[in-house]
Amino acid sequence: NPQILKEKECVEKIKKGMEFFFKENIVGQTSVQNTWDAARAVLRGLVTAYTIKRNRERWQNQNKLQEEIKDLEKRLQIKPQDERIKNELILTKHKLNIINQEERVK
Repeated sequence: NPQILKEKECVEKIKKGMEFFFKENIVGQTSVQNTWDAARAVLRGLVTAYTIKRNRERWQNQNKLQEEIKDLEKRLQIKPQDERIKNELILTKHKLNIINQEERVK
């Protein structure tokens, strides 16, 4: 996914991972082809691990916001005139909407 390379955190993790790989696997010790194949495998693993971590964090954030929305809606049913709860609910729904829109763009 080329979009992932626009994320600075991902690029930094890839750089560090590849630097470590090439420091530990000196090219002269094995054939260039084996080193290249291993480097590609390491790169795939780094990208996969980063993607899984990012998706898990996004999913947890969405669930947290959805739980907050449910809680705020219950509190609003108890105190329908409370402006602070109404504003908090609007803000939380907005945050969730932004996350969902970012997902659709990617």
